[in-house]
Amino acid sequence: MGELSSYTTWYKVAEVDRTHNLTKAANIINGVMVKPGQVFSFNQTVGPRTGVTGYRDALVIVGDRFEPGTGGGICQVSSTLYNATLLAGLEIVERYNHGLAVAYIPPGLDATVAWGLQDYRFRNNTDSPIYIRAVAGGGKLTITLYGNLAFKKNVKLSYVIDQVIPFQEVRELKPDMAPGTEKVDHNGANGYVVRSFRSYLNEKGEVISSEQLARDHYKPLNKLVFVGPEVPAQGTPKDPPDRDEPKDDPESDPDRPDPPETPDDDTEPGDVNPRL
Repeated sequence: MGELSSYTTWYKVAEVDRTHNLTKAANIINGVMVKPGQVFSFNQTVGPRTGVTGYRDALVIVGDRFEPGTGGGICQVSSTLYNATLLAGLEIVERYNHGLAVAYIPPGLDATVAWGLQDYRFRNNTDSPIYIRAVAGGGKLTITLYGNLAFKKNVKLSYVIDQVIPFQEVRELKPDMAPGTEKVDHNGANGYVVRSFRSYLNEKGEVISSEQLARDHYKPLNKLVFVGPEVPAQGTPKDPPDRDEPKDDPESDPDRPDPPETPDDDTEPGDVNPRL
């Protein structure tokens, strides 16, 4: 008995709830024995991911977005296990890719799980038991498979990106934000069409045989920007009067009544206001 394969992925310890979930799932599969010919089911082994079973809310992929969901983070455990089983030359029975590319593993080499919908399963196609060792700590998740060294393989994993799907910028109105402001909720990431391969090598490192594992489609993650309402338009100030513009001449107004006559020096006796 000895090590057949080992694979490591990394995670952010600061994401406390996600770390809790993946550590819990890793502890459950740690020490599991898979008998010869037996099919290992990730969902049946780990069980449902609910608050009752001790899982917390963390980001999960829903459609083409990351949203909070119970058990977020355990897909890193199933993906790490997937790569360990590939390197051990074991038979893959059921596997699905994420809707979006994930950062902790190369595209085409992930394995998502969802209770009651998507499972990750492999078969022990050797004549000896397979033992799983899964350890999470310090931001490092390592899964090692042990078995009869007579079945140890020299395996190389690879992938080819056939298409890159650019992401777009989506701007979403947030009425509660200050007018004229904006905030980036998350940056974008490209989508891909990817083919993944498993190659078997001889002692010289030469390829003996190769198989295509899958052809996966990953949607782009659009960049999301929240924007506040538009800034209200300011009123246009009135222009001051032009100083060179001629003033209205009261005397030129034909509708203006004539002013009362003013007596002059020649006022005759008997006038109303004679000069005194």
